[in-house]
Amino acid sequence: EPWTVTPIIEYHLQLAEGDTANIVENITGISSTSHTVNLQADSTIYYWRVRARNMYGWNNFNPWYSFRSSVFINEAQAWQTLAPAVRAAWI
Repeated sequence: EPWTVTPIIEYHLQLAEGDTANIVENITGISSTSHTVNLQADSTIYYWRVRARNMYGWNNFNPWYSFRSSVFINEAQAWQTLAPAVRAAWI
């Protein structure tokens, strides 16, 4: 039997500060593949993960991803933030 694709209804984003046990944002009802959150601290490691829900229920979360917040434009980081907010995106 062929696979069928079921549309995603919403996403669930979790953001943790310092380690994955310290969840500071736990947001459901996200309708797009990106979301902006305000960061609590500069030069701090954050972790984030996301999962999707369709008409059959919630999928598992993806593995945790990490980034370090920074307000320094010339600092070599994988994820730059120039204001106290960061935009997480996934596909």
